[in-house]
Amino acid sequence: QPVTGESREVGLKSEWNEGRVYTELVAFWTDQKGLAESIPGTSPDTRYNGQDFESSGYEAQISGELMPGWQLTGGYTWLDIEDDDNGETLRPYTPREIARLTTTYRPASMEKLKAGVQVSWQDSIFRGGSGGVPKTTQDDYTLVNLMASYDWTRNITTTLNLNNVTDEKYIESLKKFGASAQGFYGEPANASLTVSWV
Repeated sequence: QPVTGESREVGLKSEWNEGRVYTELVAFWTDQKGLAESIPGTSPDTRYNGQDFESSGYEAQISGELMPGWQLTGGYTWLDIEDDDNGETLRPYTPREIARLTTTYRPASMEKLKAGVQVSWQDSIFRGGSGGVPKTTQDDYTLVNLMASYDWTRNITTTLNLNNVTDEKYIESLKKFGASAQGFYGEPANASLTVSWV
């Protein structure tokens, strides 16, 4: 049967600094009936049953120009997913807390140069640990990316990106296949240099 459900959302949005900065605070609730969930122990993993989910959480976000040349975007999300029947915590492979911050700065004395940093964090996740499925766990982790760009002309820009500068070893996502639990590692420290012409 098709999944059914309802969602509710309430929030506040505000403008600051003469409309150059936006903030948002949102709370949400979702009920889903008959959502397809794979049956543990089946192989291939193509047999499903319907499960009722109840999720809730909130999000806080900020974006805009804090000062001339300084742009910032940040957000925090908290999520809770439970069995609609007994309140049991479900889908522990989905992060419950996520925080992200991206900021760039273009100095007034060097308008052709722009530098930035991006930081993201999520709490621990896991999958498996019951029904003969091994438990795969990823502790909370933080990723840091750096960038710098230079506008040589109105049409030509060079951009340097340094990703995962702390060389964090982490499992990007967790997914179960049949009677096994597999994790996929994210990219290690890496760099890229691009030249764009528009």
